[in-house]
Amino acid sequence: MTKTTAIARNKPSVPARWLSSYNLLKGRCLDFGSGRGMDADFYNMKKYDPHWEPKIPGGLYDTITCTYVLNVVPIQERRNILQNVSKLLVNNGSAYFAVRRDIPKIGKPGRNCYQYYVILEYPYLCIKETSSYAIYELRKNNGKNSDTEVKS
Repeated sequence: MTKTTAIARNKPSVPARWLSSYNLLKGRCLDFGSGRGMDADFYNMKKYDPHWEPKIPGGLYDTITCTYVLNVVPIQERRNILQNVSKLLVNNGSAYFAVRRDIPKIGKPGRNCYQYYVILEYPYLCIKETSSYAIYELRKNNGKNSDTEVKS
């Protein structure tokens, strides 16, 4: 992921607005890979981005979002992000990973990076999918990751 993959927005991302509309941005929230921070600023979340906000705020989180990050990193970095996010969740916390769906399944060159088509498998549950994006949920129960009831 590079500094130049972060898009400047004048309003929150569509996945963040969807999560908010279902009251899923609860408790202490972190936007992991926040880019320029529009979602975090709008929804009053802590933010972390290796280029824009390079220090992860301390503590554990009830809710973590990771929007359009997994599509722009290679598989090993993707695994590291998924593990790091899981470690930052409190018991019974939730993480939401939004990935793009408007790219070919073979991926494509993108804005200063390669864009991958990402599908997450169990314990990640797809709770929303459109032709533009998908949102996966990870629930942490008693220190372990588990599946949850589907929200649509």
